[in-house]
Amino acid sequence: MAPFVEHFASLPDPRVVGRSDHKLLDIIAIAILGTICGAEGWDDFAVFGECKHRWLKTFLDLPAGIPSADTFRRVLTALDPVTVNVVVASASTHAVSASPFIFEALLSFADFAGQIESASSGGWSAKPVRLADGGTLFVGDAGRGFAIAPNGNMYTGPAADLYTPTAWPPEPNYSAGKLIK
Repeated sequence: MAPFVEHFASLPDPRVVGRSDHKLLDIIAIAILGTICGAEGWDDFAVFGECKHRWLKTFLDLPAGIPSADTFRRVLTALDPVTVNVVVASASTHAVSASPFIFEALLSFADFAGQIESASSGGWSAKPVRLADGGTLFVGDAGRGFAIAPNGNMYTGPAADLYTPTAWPPEPNYSAGKLIK
């Protein structure tokens, strides 16, 4: 949690001091972790939090339990867009080197919150290509690429080898890449 706190602790809390039951970092952490696990909206964040409450409690404070879908909506849409852009860009730079999957989740979180239209970090495209099997392809500088299969395996290699663009959505070709996870 230390790298997460290091990056996101600088976000100013837009809520009235003393009138908030949930910690801002708890809300953001659940939203990002939920996004990694496939959450696509406020209701999904709340459901994810309830389903994973025992696990989340091992590293989050959660003084008032899991926030409601309405709390996720109110708090995340109230965050300052400029500050969110800076924090997500900083966190993404570190996440790319640690895990492309976390990078994708951070970008999904930022896109979902309506805070950024696009971003790039470490030479990777911010807008991933969704593959026919549900996987994701990121294309970087000089044609580098990595793909994340639905099972979580990651492959790297020339982007043009990792998928067949003749169909839409593009068909994955994971066997053309090198398994990195």
